[in-house]
Amino acid sequence: MATGIKLPSLFALFFALFVGVGAAWPLLGCMQNTLKPACFHPTLCKPSNMAEESAFKAPAARPMNRSFDWMGTRGSWFVFVIAIAFFHYMFCLLLNAQSAPENYKAAWNYTVYVHCALQFYVMHWVKGTMDASDQGRFMDQTWWEQIDGGIPWTATRKFLVCLNLVLFLVVSYETNYDHQSMIINGILIGILTIAKLPELQGVRIFGINQ
Repeated sequence: MATGIKLPSLFALFFALFVGVGAAWPLLGCMQNTLKPACFHPTLCKPSNMAEESAFKAPAARPMNRSFDWMGTRGSWFVFVIAIAFFHYMFCLLLNAQSAPENYKAAWNYTVYVHCALQFYVMHWVKGTMDASDQGRFMDQTWWEQIDGGIPWTATRKFLVCLNLVLFLVVSYETNYDHQSMIINGILIGILTIAKLPELQGVRIFGINQ
C-alpha cells in the first residue's frame, strides 16, 4: 500500500458518514411531525389547532406523489450513502488510487464532482414526475420541491443537507485539507446547500429553468 493513505477509502467513507449522521440524529428526528405549542399550565391551556396550521406539518389532504414518497420510508436514506460509496470505489479502481497519494486525492475529488453534478441535476433542475397519474400537478416543481410535499426541514430534508456537509468534511480530511480541493468542493457543496434552503423553494434565479 502506498504511503499517505491512512485508512481504506470505503471504511473512511462509511465511518465518517455514519458517525456524522449519527451525531446529528437528535436534530433530524425520526418523525416528520413537528412543533406543538408549548403548554406550561395544563389547567389553563386548551387544545389548539396551531400544530395543524404549522408549515412544518403535512396537511391531511396532501396529494400523493408516488415518485418521491418513497424517500420517507425506512431505509431509503441508505440509497444515497451507497451511491456515494459506489462512485468513490469506481474512481479508486479507474485511477489506481493505491499507487499514489495524488490519485487517492483525485478519487475523492471526482466523487464530490459527480455527486454534486448528479444531485443538482436530479434534485434541483429536472421538474415533474414519471407518474402519469398525477395529471401534471407537479410539472413546475423540482424533485427537491416535491419531497414531503414541500414542507421545510423534515427529517429527509435535514438528512440530505447533513449528508453533503459530512461528505465535504470527509473529503477535506482524506485530501489532507488541500486548499485547492477545499475551495472547489466547498463552492459545489455550498451551491447545493443554498439551493435547499426553504427561502429558495420555488425560486428561479434570473428566470433560469422556469
